Amino acid sequence: MLNLRRIDLNLLTVFEAIFAENSLTRAAQRVGMSQPAMSNALTRLRTALNDELFVRKGNTMQPTPRARQLAGPVQDALTRIREALTQSEQFDPDKPRKFIIAGNEHVDFEILPRLVQSLADQMGTIYFETIAGNAIGLKDKLKSGEIDLLVDIQPLQDEEFEVRQITGGVLVSLVRKGHPMAGRKLSLQQVFELRHVILRAQDEHGFYVERFLREHGKEHCIAVRVAHVFSLPVVVAQTDMVCTVPEHLARPMMEYFDLEVLDTAIPIHAFSIVMMWHRSRSHDPGHRWLRAQILRSCRKM
Repeated sequence: MLNLRRIDLNLLTVFEAIFAENSLTRAAQRVGMSQPAMSNALTRLRTALNDELFVRKGNTMQPTPRARQLAGPVQDALTRIREALTQSEQFDPDKPRKFIIAGNEHVDFEILPRLVQSLADQMGTIYFETIAGNAIGLKDKLKSGEIDLLVDIQPLQDEEFEVRQITGGVLVSLVRKGHPMAGRKLSLQQVFELRHVILRAQDEHGFYVERFLREHGKEHCIAVRVAHVFSLPVVVAQTDMVCTVPEHLARPMMEYFDLEVLDTAIPIHAFSIVMMWHRSRSHDPGHRWLRAQILRSCRKM
């Protein structure tokens, strides 16, 4: 059995930082050490555990199988220690703090406006910044702590991250007022006769409507792909095209662009919007406060 007296437990925070950053330089910055001190700490840790733990690959430090095995238990232990030391702390929203929230268009279009509205009295001290992207592309930034929360429809399947549903719903189709098909219940064939405007996906699989059309050999029905969700109603409002979006996004689109819901034969696909964060942030008082404010402000989404 390993004698814990032989290990400086401060080295566990070094292990945590290198595993999260995959870089000695960034890990040193994360814990406030010089790079030589970080290298020396890694050498001591390797000696104590009799394993290389991290090996250089290009410009990164990649974990060995032993390091991957240790990562979860070490993170759990450090989380419990942090929780024990900070459990009496209360977050004070009157003290300045910036939160960085990343994710898809739901952040800027729905979540952020509701959050800012509900926190009107604190907006002199609480600051928000948003970053566009998806769960896969931003996973490393979430892990390193560069962003506080990540919002997406696809949860990260990784034990390092916590996931909490914010809201959910179904997809609906929208057309302009006065569209030839408006007010009609469409058959599947009529759906395939329409020209569709879709949101460009971050991967080759596409979003639900694109996958649905492709599976039926009707990918040619896609007339336009746009980079931003806000472009969908702009195109639809001025053409006879159709777009399909989450119902909570459809409501403001109908109001701002004079659109109406189309009774479509596309199977209505249920979905969830979730927020994700790294487990190391779970017990941070400010982070707990942020998550609670988001859940409260989005209850009626």
